[in-house]
This record gives sequence, structure tokens and C-alpha cells, in this order.
Amino acid sequence: MRNFLRQDTHVWYTVENGPIIPMKDGPDGTKVPKGILKMDAYEAHLFSMDDRAKNTISCDLDKNEYNRVSTCETAREIWRLLEVTHEGTNQVNETKINMLVQQYEAFKMKENKSINEMYSRFTLIINGLKLLGKTYPEKEIVRKVLRSLPKRWEAKVTAIQKAKDLNVLKLEELVGSLMTHEITMNIHDEENTTSKKNNLTLKVEASHELIESINNSDPDMTFITRKFKKFITNRDKELSENDDIAQLCFMAKDGNSDEVIHSANFDYDKLELAFLELSENHEKLKLKNAALKNKVLSLINNVEELASEKEELDEKIEFYITKNASLKNDLIAFGKENSDLSSEI
Repeated sequence: MRNFLRQDTHVWYTVENGPIIPMKDGPDGTKVPKGILKMDAYEAHLFSMDDRAKNTISCDLDKNEYNRVSTCETAREIWRLLEVTHEGTNQVNETKINMLVQQYEAFKMKENKSINEMYSRFTLIINGLKLLGKTYPEKEIVRKVLRSLPKRWEAKVTAIQKAKDLNVLKLEELVGSLMTHEITMNIHDEENTTSKKNNLTLKVEASHELIESINNSDPDMTFITRKFKKFITNRDKELSENDDIAQLCFMAKDGNSDEVIHSANFDYDKLELAFLELSENHEKLKLKNAALKNKVLSLINNVEELASEKEELDEKIEFYITKNASLKNDLIAFGKENSDLSSEI
């Protein structure tokens, strides 16, 4: 209503200051109102502004509102009565201003909220104060917006403070810069989340490969153990065969007997060394196998935890994709609105 009435400066002047009454000099030299018939065309036009203002205001009121103001004689009286009815007295307005000032001073951007959402909340507070007659310089509003950003925006705030003159920086330009940076941050977050997801998948696959490798190694250890038992079982049989070889050696010529016996003893010593070496390796593999089994149990628990984390990361990826699409739409709309405002200016 206020903006509509301000389209005609004479009408709005009448609403704020009362009827425009042309005056003339009286018999005693004082100013007295002119009669309607004594007014020229321009004076009559100005005098009619009060009736036009009353008519304009009354046409926009419902029945109850009209009955409330029907006894008022001037547009100024109607306007003051409506202001008190809908906006309250000065004391009420002071209370509203104090409440909005507290909200302004304590204003902070909430975590996981977009710049567009933050700016909408901030605009409601600023517009509410402006309607009540409390305004802040734009440079103060720009600084307040920068102070309200979370810690993760600290680098961007520092860059803006160094690159821009905050005394002349427009609020719309600041918000546009922040929205652009927010889109870049969301893209990086998506890339990092995707990278974590890929690393998680690789860890899970590696754990499965390790488990499979350990399972495949078990038959080898079983095979070695079986060979050890077989060697021990056949040892007496081999000694018996060596005794038969020794008897044959005694039947040979004296010059060749020592050579044959030495050869038999040499083969047996090699077998003894091989057995001791295999036995030591067997003990080492047993310890290694026990350690690997414990590691497998730990990895199984880790795999379950990683699977749960993977589900959470999948949800975050979907959330950031949706949020990024919404922010892109908001940025396009904001750019269009900024262009329209620039063209109007």
C-alpha cells in the first residue's frame, strides 16, 4: 500500500502531512483558507489529493477495517490509525526492533546449510528492521555476512577481505561470489567422497584377496606336515636299507669298500639336514599361520565396519549430488535476478 501511494508525490505528501489547503491573506493580514470557488485549477488539484488518498486507502480495506476508519476525516488520520492497528505503538515497535537487533547480532550461518538459505534468513531480519525504521549501512551488512560464515569458509573470507574493498562491495556481489565458491566446494566434496568410496572398495577387495590367499596356503601347510610324518615313519626303513647296502659293500673289493660306505653315510647326513631344515620351517609357518588367522579375524571385523561406512558414503554422495543440482539452479536464478536488477538500475 505504501509503495502504491508513493507513486503520486502529492498523494503521499497528503497522507504523511494532512490535506493541502491553499491559503490567502485575511483582512487582518493573517493567512486563511481559500474557498473552493476561489482556487485556481492547480490549487484545486492539490486540494483534491486528500480525497484521492482516502479513496485509494479505503478501496483496499475489508469491511471490518473500513468500519474502523470510517469516522476519520483525512487520509492522514486513516493512515495513522492503520499504522497503530497493524504495526503497534512506538513501544511495541521498539520491542520488535530490540528483538530483531538481537537476532541480527547473534546471526550465524548454520552448518550444512547453503548460502542461499543463509541469505534468505538474513534478509528477513534486515527487511524487518528496515520496515521498523532501523537500518544498517551496506558495508556493515557485508562485514556481518562475512563474520557469520562457519570456520570452513575462513579461507574464502580472508581472500575476499584481501581482494575486495569492503567499504564499496555490494551485498549482491558478495552473495554471488559465495554461492559460486559453494558450488566449487560441493564439487570437491563429491570428488573426495568418490575417492574415499573407491579406496574403501580397494581395501575390501584386498582383504578378500588376503583371506583367499591364507585359505589357499592352508593346504600347503597340511602337505608339508604330511610329508614330515611320512619322513619320520620311513626313517627306520631307510636305516634298514642302509644296513643292507653296507653288507654288500663288504663283499666288494677292499679298495672300493670304504668309498661305498662313505657314499651311503653321506646321503643319510643330507637327509638329516633336510629334515631339520623342514622342521624349522614348519614351526615358523605354524607361527605365521596363527598370526595370519588373527589378522583375518580382525580384517573380517574391519570389512563389516567398512561396509557400513560405504553405505553412509553412498547416502552422502546422493545428498551432495541433489544439493549441488539445487545450488546450480539457485545460482542461475540469482544471476538472472542480478541481471534484471542491473538493467533496472
